[in-house]
Amino acid sequence: MTDNETSKENVTRLAGNRGYQVQVEKMAGGYRILLIPGKG
Repeated sequence: MTDNETSKENVTRLAGNRGYQVQVEKMAGGYRILLIPGKG
């Protein structure tokens, strides 16, 4: 979970570059970020 847009973008970009599937849900006070490991 993160509380700002910049952190959400950074985590999303890093996870995507590492092969994770990323799901983001906007919540009161921030974002919930779910990282799903890629195959392999």
